[in-house]
Amino acid sequence: MTPIKERLKTALEDARRISPLFNDLEQFGRILLIKAKRYLGRRYLSVNIDTNNRCNLACKYCHVHLARVDQKEPPIFLDINDYARIAQQLFPLTQRLFLSCATEPLLTRNFMDYVRVAKQYQVPTIGFVTNGLLFTDELIKQCVAEKIDLIQFSIDAALPETYAEIRGGDLAKLLVVLEGFRSIKASLGTTKPEIQENYTIFDRNAAELPLFIKKYHHLFQQLNIGNLIKTDERVPYHRLPPKEFDLAVQNARKLGQDLGIMVTAVYYRKKNDGR
Repeated sequence: MTPIKERLKTALEDARRISPLFNDLEQFGRILLIKAKRYLGRRYLSVNIDTNNRCNLACKYCHVHLARVDQKEPPIFLDINDYARIAQQLFPLTQRLFLSCATEPLLTRNFMDYVRVAKQYQVPTIGFVTNGLLFTDELIKQCVAEKIDLIQFSIDAALPETYAEIRGGDLAKLLVVLEGFRSIKASLGTTKPEIQENYTIFDRNAAELPLFIKKYHHLFQQLNIGNLIKTDERVPYHRLPPKEFDLAVQNARKLGQDLGIMVTAVYYRKKNDGR
């Protein structure tokens, strides 16, 4: 067994031993080991890792939240020492690291320590996805000081009442956080972290997308649009048909071009949806 193959295998075994958060890594591990044969000695991994299984919101369309409620999962937090062991095995091969998949990373105590561990391995791109509501002024300053490459904020609404209905949070509070990032970055003359917004689009919020771009484009550099993944009938919202999704994206891209922001889109396929 080659050293890199053995390193990857050890890391995956450690991950599965440490926490149920990694129970689905078996297939992923096989893919990594195959790729290791092709890219010996190069950074080629894109790693997403949750440091907990919690969230401070209960978004109505979130299948992860619904599954967590059904399964009555106890809180799980990835110990920093276990994380450091995984990092030692994987991060020298990692090109892009996201410290979140489907949960809220800022619920992890001393979250910035996890970022600093990754920084030791000079991972070229380090970022995370968050709802942003747990940011403090000090944490914003730390993110800028550590030169985190990318933070994606999930918002899904332009109006406070829509945001509250969908996510159960306070949009005004989130806007203060985004303004905080903009202000501190401007005062220091830095572009990091790049701020992106994730907008999951469906029947309830599709009409607000143009307003969202017009009102808040000064707060982010890129908008990522994705369609709803509906895996539970308890979700009260519905996916957009492919043609409606395409039209919404087309209009968003026109607005983005006029206002100087990048707009990306991913259509997650569903059986018999015409794609």
